[in-house]
Amino acid sequence: MIQAGLRDVFVAADGNHLERHRIRTTTTAEYYQFSGFKKATITRGKIGRGNAEERAIISATPSLKTSSLDLFNAAAIYIFNNFANIALYYDRDLKFNKLKFRNCIKKQQTLSEISKRLITGSRKYDPTRHMVIEDSNKKWKQLSPRDGPEESNKPVVLAFGAAIFGNLRGNVPAPTKVVKDYLIKFARERNTKVPTYVVMVDEYLTSQICPRCQTRTTSNEKNSSSLKIHPVLKCSTCDTRWNRDHMASMNIRSVFLYMAQNNNNHPEAFRRT
Repeated sequence: MIQAGLRDVFVAADGNHLERHRIRTTTTAEYYQFSGFKKATITRGKIGRGNAEERAIISATPSLKTSSLDLFNAAAIYIFNNFANIALYYDRDLKFNKLKFRNCIKKQQTLSEISKRLITGSRKYDPTRHMVIEDSNKKWKQLSPRDGPEESNKPVVLAFGAAIFGNLRGNVPAPTKVVKDYLIKFARERNTKVPTYVVMVDEYLTSQICPRCQTRTTSNEKNSSSLKIHPVLKCSTCDTRWNRDHMASMNIRSVFLYMAQNNNNHPEAFRRT
């Protein structure tokens, strides 16, 4: 069951606290690294350090996103007057277009890998991946592992926490909506003969109620400076420490199973008042 986190794209668990279960996760930093955004930012900066005159014109270009008609007209006039230099800056050797195209490819590959982590065939969770030695000088790379015969024929149900929120100050926001939309697309195209479902679940109180004792008695742990540690929660009833997103993913699973058996109704502890 999938919990969209603040610092993580998702944290997923396929069991509860009473049994051994798998936890699969993708951090926001991991997503941006695999998508090539960090490398693209560095490359874009190198390309931008070209002609000083062109760079000055680009940096002084006003935005067309304004509610003032006068400011919009002034920006449009500036762009038209300097259109030749602006076009030359972006079209020279098609560097920006090529970079954008490569980023698009990397993003699609990353979203596919993330979706596989939640179903099967992921390189990160492949048990034989330590046996694969990649050589960066080789022209042809080994393909990502495919679904095993016993896994690819299993129906899959993914309960996705239906939450939309911003990000913590100082942290890059997780691309939750992008991943959710691609996951639904991936599930539809995976195998038409094997049903795959993505179910949106209201995650109200799932990151506040302890899965072990089913009480709303969790609070943030504090460090030596008495500052709250956001990802770590402690239940004052059973004295259990939880990772916030891991705990929420287990609660989403229990809520979904309850809904499936009780005419789509939420457990009493997780109902909105």
